[in-house]
Amino acid sequence: MQPIPDTKRSREFFILSRSAIISDPRVLRCIQSLSSTNAKVLAFGIEQPNSTASPPGDAEKISPNVLLYNAKIIPDRNRQQNTSTEEKTHSRIGKCTNVLIRFLSQKKRIRRLIYYFNLLIALRFFKCCNPDDIYWQYNPIFRAIHLQVTNCLSIKKDFTTSQMTDLIWVANDWDMLPIAYLLQKEFGGKILYDSHEFAVDQFSHNLQWKIWIRPLTRAIERKYISQVDAIISVSPGICTALKNRYKLPKTPVCVRNIPAYKACEFRPISENSKIRILYQGVVAKGRGLEALIESTPLWKRDFKLVIRGPGQPDYINALDQLIVQTASKIEIEIAPPVPFSELIETAQKSDIGLMLLNNRSVHNKYALPNKLFEYMMAGLAVIVSDVPDMAEIVTNYNTGKVIKSLDPHVIATQINSLTADQINHMKKASLKTSKSLNWEKEEHKFLTTIGSL
Repeated sequence: MQPIPDTKRSREFFILSRSAIISDPRVLRCIQSLSSTNAKVLAFGIEQPNSTASPPGDAEKISPNVLLYNAKIIPDRNRQQNTSTEEKTHSRIGKCTNVLIRFLSQKKRIRRLIYYFNLLIALRFFKCCNPDDIYWQYNPIFRAIHLQVTNCLSIKKDFTTSQMTDLIWVANDWDMLPIAYLLQKEFGGKILYDSHEFAVDQFSHNLQWKIWIRPLTRAIERKYISQVDAIISVSPGICTALKNRYKLPKTPVCVRNIPAYKACEFRPISENSKIRILYQGVVAKGRGLEALIESTPLWKRDFKLVIRGPGQPDYINALDQLIVQTASKIEIEIAPPVPFSELIETAQKSDIGLMLLNNRSVHNKYALPNKLFEYMMAGLAVIVSDVPDMAEIVTNYNTGKVIKSLDPHVIATQINSLTADQINHMKKASLKTSKSLNWEKEEHKFLTTIGSL
């Protein structure tokens, strides 16, 4: 553990995230690292769906010096009113109520039209368009997080600011930058930007995202990234891409998204073993899952494929249908997600971990997802697509193979080529590698960056 360099002033850290922090591994790891230095930490995220945790406004203590707050979106009253139109029509003031509801509904439609016009046209072609106006007016969760922080600073006496206290605002991803900047203007302090993804290219495979969300993402990040005090990101490639895109004076610090070390036992296989192949992560388009399933009829030995993770029901149903259409003799299971604290333990039951991304976007090209390190921590051989940062890890540490194409025939050829001895060798290499590639080794870069502020 490397402590934050000692200063005469105390420090308080405010972690800002759009995620449900209690289930966000990277954010939690950073919080725990700060907590281990005895720093005061407040984390602000969103309320988890169907959560039974304490209501918004009440802090949840997740360690002796860490408080977690969950912001909540206020329900749209206009929408609630619209759902009861028929009932109010028959009341004594039914006609007046209907007129009011229609006015509010029309006003809402006009507001949405202005919002979409700004996203589609104004941000692209009018330099005078301020992205902050769109960001704050149409995203109630951002206003809720900002309000939660300001309320906390005014109420919680043990965390209030003083002349001998430095505030550090940690903005996780692009959408927390305006909040961090506004809080800095209101209360002072420094900003650390943790870019988990190459934001302007993250969902480039999704046409709707490219049309409606990308312009705001690009405008917000461009406006604020040069005004933060330090930047970290998850892979060398994304760090370089950020520097080049925004002409930053120096390259952001690479702090990889690696789990804490967990000792796992080697589980050998023989030539007669059923080989278990695992994809563990978000079940969504762009992960090579369709090509993977289509390759299974070409697999030549006793395999089982498990696809585990959260996903949209429509997409999972489409994968189920694809499995039926392929008529593969391979056993294929689409399994529900497990808590992130159980990911490595669950992965240990498999032999090969897969991460197949296409190389068509900058974001995918420089991806270095945490699941790669989780596979190795669990003692799996790994097969990854030919993207630079992932391929470099796998090649340098001899933990698996790199697939040059996501064609089903190429995937099948690579899987069929692996012998039991090769898989066992790769599994041993993964277990050995995890002793040097873990959060305990990686966190010093995070704490050093924090200490430089």
